[in-house]
Amino acid sequence: MMDNEPLKEGGASAAPRITPTPAEPTPTAAATPEDASITPAVNPTQPNLTDPVFSIYIGGKTISIAYGVAENTLDKGPGWLETSALPGQDGMCVIYGHRNRTHLRILQTVEAGDGITATLPDGSKHTYIVAQVTTLEHADELMLPTLDGKAIALITCYPFRYSGRAPGEYMVIGQLDRETAG
Repeated sequence: MMDNEPLKEGGASAAPRITPTPAEPTPTAAATPEDASITPAVNPTQPNLTDPVFSIYIGGKTISIAYGVAENTLDKGPGWLETSALPGQDGMCVIYGHRNRTHLRILQTVEAGDGITATLPDGSKHTYIVAQVTTLEHADELMLPTLDGKAIALITCYPFRYSGRAPGEYMVIGQLDRETAG
């Protein structure tokens, strides 16, 4: 089960808190058509909480990602941390999920160099290459790395085969490789 405690970012080792990189605003009418074609079609300020925000394809499996990381959301499936970037936006897109077989257990087979493709409702695809896989024995050690550009973080509890509340965290970090319009 995931802790409801937020992550901490940067290098601080104090209380586990996150100060996420704010998502970039969607382009205005002055944006080029090319920029507009890869802009996420989701408005995170007015979510439709019954529909997935986007999906990811990883390790041969497609997983729907819901809006938010509240426990009632995570009981149903992985969720997008709404204060993080959406796929394709500058900053880090953060996804939490349980380690069970229908959520993020697939992460245990992911290695550096593997691909993660996020598909938004408008059909745009954002492919990330796994740059880092981190296993932490204690959840309070979890820190998001500071990265330039566009990145994705998938986080679940660790160890994968554990009865009850797992003490550790497992984090997969990917950096954007390519984008295609929908």
